[in-house]
Amino acid sequence: MDIDARLNSPHESDILSALQALGPHTWTRDRLELAIQHAREGEPFITSLVAEMMESVPRELEAAAGKFLIECLSHEDETVRADSAESIGVLGFAAARPKLEDLILNDPFDLVRTDAATALGQLADPNSEGPLRQVARQDEHPVVRGAAATALGRCTNDAPPADAQAWWTETVAAEESPEVKAEWVGPGLRWKVEAALSMLEAMIPGSNDELLDTIAHAIEDLSKLHPPMWIPEDYWPRIEALLGAHPAYAEYHEFVLESALDRLKVATSES
Repeated sequence: MDIDARLNSPHESDILSALQALGPHTWTRDRLELAIQHAREGEPFITSLVAEMMESVPRELEAAAGKFLIECLSHEDETVRADSAESIGVLGFAAARPKLEDLILNDPFDLVRTDAATALGQLADPNSEGPLRQVARQDEHPVVRGAAATALGRCTNDAPPADAQAWWTETVAAEESPEVKAEWVGPGLRWKVEAALSMLEAMIPGSNDELLDTIAHAIEDLSKLHPPMWIPEDYWPRIEALLGAHPAYAEYHEFVLESALDRLKVATSES
């Protein structure tokens, strides 16, 4: 059976198979309408699958998909809300910003708050600065605080807050989780906070695998977003040397850190 026949089948297994086959080259407007119908009428796991698969809709279908995903942000099932937030971030659907801000502040599930914060970072709207600041400092779950920190850096990438130095310093000093502190490296360097330079250097020696992973992804994220050019030219080579001495560095070198550090070194040398 082809995708259309399976989408119109009365059997759930056929429908699931068809939904899983949808991708950049197989979405059509008719299939999107059928997928939305199944999502509205089916169990939450079907709605969640549809939301997840919508990450790959072609540009001409993004508006229709985005409208449905915003609807799903109010779904009673937390997995549906989380998957919908994730897809909205990938699609960059700006109209979802108010609802995503509401989720990071009020949703009872940390998974939803985390994915909503990540989506706000992908939207990179400076208007989200206020809610993200609140969550980055006050959320009870460290993963959520870390996601909000990274998102805040993305949203303020082109215009650091007026109180960036003091606010960053106070927030990092109050943060107990080493992993969340590592998430603050990127925002700190984008905001020209000199203390972020020494904090990153101090974190690497002796860090466990989980913390090194957080540091690696913070560096990768930083390198992709208009890398800061105020940093001393010898800084990134020093960071590379510290990482190279770490026992777990080889695990990340090829896939995450090598190209990121190269981009940062080039940006610094061109300043």
